[in-house]
Amino acid sequence: MPQPLLFGAPATMELPASVPVVEPLGAQVAATSTHAVEGEDSVLAGGWECSPGRWRRKILSKEFSHFIAGHCIFTPDGGSLSSFVPAMQYFSLRTVRGLGRSLKPCVKVLSSFADSRNSRNFGGAECNP
Repeated sequence: MPQPLLFGAPATMELPASVPVVEPLGAQVAATSTHAVEGEDSVLAGGWECSPGRWRRKILSKEFSHFIAGHCIFTPDGGSLSSFVPAMQYFSLRTVRGLGRSLKPCVKVLSSFADSRNSRNFGGAECNP
């Protein structure tokens, strides 16, 4: 029988040390930290936080996010700017690439529907290992 994914309250979730994004843009290099739990059918759930900065962003799988702190902006290649603040949600149906920017330290909880090979990209800002 499938079991629920449990990963704790976002405010108390222990995230690993932040690491710089792989493709920073500008002098202020954003750093992210993620914690993901893998469930059945290659579903990942967990938390993501990001310091201020700009980067090339890519979402490699379907993703649902709920923002709980900060202010982030995402502009998909060839698309319109989206601004995310606490209590906003985002759902991506496919691979999306574009520009990400964290104006204030951002925190979100999310579920990603992909295989674990994309877990380095969990949250949309690929991190250095």
